[in-house]
Amino acid sequence: MIVIIAIAIFFYLIVVLSKRSSEDTLVDIDFSKIDDMEGHRFEYFIAKVLRKNGFKNVNVTKASGDYGVDITANKDNQKWAFQCKRYSSNLGLKPIQEIYAGAKKYEADKAVVFTNVYFTPNAQTLAKTLNVELWDRDTLAGMIGKDPETKQSIEADMEEEQTEPEQRQRKIRDNGVPLKLQKNQIPAGDYVVGKDIPVGVYNFKWVFGAGSFQKYKEEGNTTLGACTYFEHVGVQYDYEYSQLINVNCKDGEWIKISGNLVLGIEKSEKPVIDL
Repeated sequence: MIVIIAIAIFFYLIVVLSKRSSEDTLVDIDFSKIDDMEGHRFEYFIAKVLRKNGFKNVNVTKASGDYGVDITANKDNQKWAFQCKRYSSNLGLKPIQEIYAGAKKYEADKAVVFTNVYFTPNAQTLAKTLNVELWDRDTLAGMIGKDPETKQSIEADMEEEQTEPEQRQRKIRDNGVPLKLQKNQIPAGDYVVGKDIPVGVYNFKWVFGAGSFQKYKEEGNTTLGACTYFEHVGVQYDYEYSQLINVNCKDGEWIKISGNLVLGIEKSEKPVIDL
């Protein structure tokens, strides 16, 4: 009898300590910055979380025509399809239905809905039936806080999202990039082709920082191709972009560069790639 009681107490302590550890992780992470993210920025944030957790070939899909799949990635010899939902209330059935269909379209082995909140009971039941994985607020906290290096890197990205343009320029200087950029270098910001950047075909190359490059047909409307995320490319980051070549920049299009990214820009004489 004493042995049985001891075993019961042992398992009870495991459950309690595990729950407390999970709660401590949630408290230790500032979710307010995540909860305030714009939807597309949340997708790029999740992409970085996935990269830091061993996923390779992490790609954010086009803003339109993505069939409900926001990110594709590879891990454990399997292709994964993710739908990312930054919400203020628990998710219902629709995201599960969308990612289930979208994963088939992308021929993915795994379908996941990743969110900053939780899921309704009906959503959990449907996900189990369709074999869709549900990654909620607790999952996100665990992936961010799994080790100090990962947590520090991701929190730095969260902090950058809150940085004002003037502070962003100061950060560039503080990290060793001259205040006066070279003539062929452009920092994060919004640019109009034909006004800020001459019409033409260009190569964009990473110089400093991290952030995304996106073209728009007009200010804030109609994205032209998928966003491209730039970060330093080296031994540890060989899955990040370091350049975009032969980008056709047409009159009136808008170019948005985010984060603290600085890109080099040069004319290209090669065939055009429309983004």
